[in-house]
Amino acid sequence: MKTLLILLLVVPAAFAAAPEMGAVFWLVGEWEGEGWMVTGPNERHEFRGTEKVESRLEGQVLVVEGRHFAKEDPAQPVHSALALISYDAMRKRYRFQAHASGRPAMDAVAKVEDGIFVWTMETPGGVIRYRIRQGENGEWFETGERSAGPDRWFPFFEMKMKRIQ
Repeated sequence: MKTLLILLLVVPAAFAAAPEMGAVFWLVGEWEGEGWMVTGPNERHEFRGTEKVESRLEGQVLVVEGRHFAKEDPAQPVHSALALISYDAMRKRYRFQAHASGRPAMDAVAKVEDGIFVWTMETPGGVIRYRIRQGENGEWFETGERSAGPDRWFPFFEMKMKRIQ
């Protein structure tokens, strides 16, 4: 009986949202904005899009869905993605699982540095690093860079979003 009581008291606490999720919880909501991305040599695409971020499992997981369309042709998709953000309290690290249309799923190394959410992924083309930060007026600023060697990063993505809900 004591074992059952201990399990009933301890197990729910193990599944409570980690305090570290508070650093990214400002993302929850609906966003719209614009940006640009480079998909190949001389292939820069400007886009308008939305990001929808929902808290699930009592704050343990954020579900992020981005849908972006060509600025000049709103019917033409430029980038669609779905991600899960969580914090692994046992390993003391964030998890960022990314899924993008037409690309393989990726598990990224993620962390919060000076209030900026940063995640990096190994790809066949090298290391990619994204950074999300909150602006003074609550905006969502995101950049993406590709590594060209130690301390050599080249931007390929930039987005600025405004909360609509």
